[in-house]
Amino acid sequence: MIRKIKLPIILPATMSLSMAIFASLAAGASVSPAATSQALRKAVVRRLAHLQNVVVTYDMDVDYPPNHRISEFTRKILAQIKKAHPGAHFGPPLRGHYMYTCCFSFLNGRMRYDKTMTPATVAKLSAPGGPGAGLVKSILTITPERAETLQYQLHFMKAPIGTIAARASLPSSPLPIVWALGLRSPPFPPHDAAPHWLNGRAIRKIKFARTSPVTFSLMQRRPDGYRYQWLFRTKPALELVGIIASFTGFERYRRIGIVRLSIGKCSDFHKVGGLLLPGRIVETGFFGGKYGVLYNAILTKIKYTIGAAANTSKSYFILWPTGSSVIDERLNNHVFHVGVHRTRLTDKEIFSILRRQDHGGKIKPATTRP
Repeated sequence: MIRKIKLPIILPATMSLSMAIFASLAAGASVSPAATSQALRKAVVRRLAHLQNVVVTYDMDVDYPPNHRISEFTRKILAQIKKAHPGAHFGPPLRGHYMYTCCFSFLNGRMRYDKTMTPATVAKLSAPGGPGAGLVKSILTITPERAETLQYQLHFMKAPIGTIAARASLPSSPLPIVWALGLRSPPFPPHDAAPHWLNGRAIRKIKFARTSPVTFSLMQRRPDGYRYQWLFRTKPALELVGIIASFTGFERYRRIGIVRLSIGKCSDFHKVGGLLLPGRIVETGFFGGKYGVLYNAILTKIKYTIGAAANTSKSYFILWPTGSSVIDERLNNHVFHVGVHRTRLTDKEIFSILRRQDHGGKIKPATTRP
């Protein structure tokens, strides 16, 4: 028997000259000012190759400043959604500072993102007069085969809820570490239905422009009108210093021109594994370009580990906590209830559970002790 649970809709109201030119990044050498565009592209490709196994921990402060135009626009949209979904639950408006501790892992196209709200922020949300709701912890994993999510709600659900899906886009909430590492551009749904990680072939096709003797940019243009300008500095060594995300296209029958979506800046660079990586990352998101600033995300206390032996493919299966309910969207929203011990639900394990169920057994996922 397939068991289902009815979940509430949660909607918050609110992207070769010589060997000297090709000097090894692993040795921290600078890129020659006379380097050709081909040499600079190769340097970017080598940087990316060094970051195919990386784990990053950091603190993140996301500030949603008050904006009357955004509030009014959001109010109208929510009114339409409420009418279409009677009884749906809507989260509090995102206003003020939300502080998190985060861990981002990447392994050859696999991604894991753990985000936990700090105790001080949880206390602020729970205080009298506070919204009393919010996502205090979340985990997202994306692999070529599947995607998993786990969410802990503040005072809303007694047990965490997880999902397994065949594919997923990157989260639309601030995730600046992805572009700061040069793994891909910011996501702007719905055109990014699934993540497309940058690779050497893509970088060799991106438009190159030299902006000064020691800076250059790579412009990624997409057929749907989105474009991303990656900003690099070559002295003292290759640094990815920022990104500008924008949209250019048409709105019905008139050209809307260029709409700024977000601006990212990196600073305070440190040598890690031969690369220069930022110790501070700032991303400013804009609401439709004309409504003003939507959020400011600041990443600090950033620590990188390149080539970690513990960063294995197994890390990209969530260890589901005791008492959680996991919904497999690939199986007509079949629900797995995790019992006494935490467990991972690989496709092999799911098949074993369903086979035992067909033979009249109970759904008891095989346990995996931490």
